[in-house]
Formats: sequence, C-alpha cells, structure tokens
Amino acid sequence: MKIDLVGPKRRGLAMGLNEFAGYGAVGVAALASGFLAGRYGLRPVPFYLGIAFAALGFTLSLGLVRDTRAHAREEARDHKSAGGDEPISFSEVFAKTSYRNPTLFSVSQAGLVNNLNDGMGWGLFPLFFASYGLSVSRIGVLAAIYPMVWGITQIATSALSDKRGRKRMIVAGMWVQAVGICLIHFPMKSCSGFKGSGWSD
Repeated sequence: MKIDLVGPKRRGLAMGLNEFAGYGAVGVAALASGFLAGRYGLRPVPFYLGIAFAALGFTLSLGLVRDTRAHAREEARDHKSAGGDEPISFSEVFAKTSYRNPTLFSVSQAGLVNNLNDGMGWGLFPLFFASYGLSVSRIGVLAAIYPMVWGITQIATSALSDKRGRKRMIVAGMWVQAVGICLIHFPMKSCSGFKGSGWSD
C-alpha cells in the first residue's frame, strides 16, 4: 500500500518504512514475550500477546485500511508493460520473476534467502541460545536485537537506495547477514561460562 501511494521515485523509502514498522514490531513483541515467558512460563501467557495482536490487526484492517488499487492502476497507465496493454497471466509473472528476467530472479532469490535467515533467527537461534543455558528472558532480548537493528537501519538505507540504486546495497546487506550469522557461533562457544553465571539467570 505504501509503495502504491508514493510512486517509483520514493519506492525504496516506502519499503524501508514498511520494514521498519514490521521488524520493529517483531522486536518489541520478542522483548515482551520473552519477559512474559520469563515471569509466567512459556505458556499460556505469551500466547495471549499473539492473540491480542491478531485481534488488533483484524480490527484495524476493518476500520482503517483502504484499498490502494486505484493508485497502482494510475501508475500502470504511465508505465506500459513491454507486452502492451493486455494484462499478463500468473504463469507469465511466475516465469519472469523465477528465471526469465535476471534482475527479478535475483530479487526473488534475495527475498528467499532473507526469509530463511528470519526463520533461522526466530526459530533456531532461540534453541541454540537455550543449549548454552541462557534464560528465556535473555533469549527474548537476543531474539529482539536482530529485527530491531534490521528495522532501524532500513530507514537510512532505504532512502539511500532511491538515490544510489538497490542492487549493490542488497548484495552488501546479504553479505553482512551471512557474516553476522556465521560469527554468532564463535562468541557463544567462548562464552560457554554463561551456564551458571548471573547472565544466564
């Protein structure tokens, strides 16, 4: 919706604001759920937070969200596709974004890798941290750092991408993620003294 509203010149900024809102909210939710789990146990109290978020999102969507399809159609009239005025089918869109168009393929690939990183960060890392004896509340803090850093940096990098281009920044971001994920293992190995320490309590 944000992308539809701002048009092509500020598309990166719109995406960055979307990422900031989404990942920032995930970070806050991780902090809150870690605190609740540390205080009341893993269930059922932390799940109440998720139920509240779902109910609030549904209510806000019904009352405040407006369709931005008209903005997208207006932009489409200014940027005719190579195939003319005829809309392309789902299979054609899939083919272009999957393997025919190198740029769209690389964007899809980067999105897939980023989502895999998210899944590992939110699904596997808590188990990894727990194996070193960290408490649930501390795991919540660590789980919140990744989305919060991601969301905050999106504000600056997304606006910059509108001026400098996106390809090199996406590649650099993927490398930063890869190096960061690889380096997590080494500090944890050297801090195995967490078990029984005050930090793990």
